[in-house]
Amino acid sequence: NVAHLDFDELEFPLLLRRWKKGDKFIPLGMKNFKKISDFFIDNKFSIIQKKEQWILCSGGEIVWLVGARIDERFKVKSTTKNLYIAELLDVN
Repeated sequence: NVAHLDFDELEFPLLLRRWKKGDKFIPLGMKNFKKISDFFIDNKFSIIQKKEQWILCSGGEIVWLVGARIDERFKVKSTTKNLYIAELLDVN
C-alpha cells in the first residue's frame, strides 16, 4: 500500500478518485497502455474490488492503482532526483 514515485514527473495537485470505464495506464514493467478493466480481469479482481478501487491521478494521467500497481511513466529511475512516497492508510 505504498508507492514510490518520481516527484519531478508529477503534476500537482494530485487527484484521488474511483476508476472509470475507459481508464488506461501503463502498468509497471510494460511498454504499452492497458485498459484498467483488462488489468482487473487479468488480476482476477472481484466485482467488489473493482467498485472499491481507488486511482491516484496527476495531470489527467493515472499514476497509481492504489494498492495494486503504479504506472511505468512515474516509477523511480536511476535518474530520479526527488522521491514522492504515497501511502494508503487505514482510517478505520
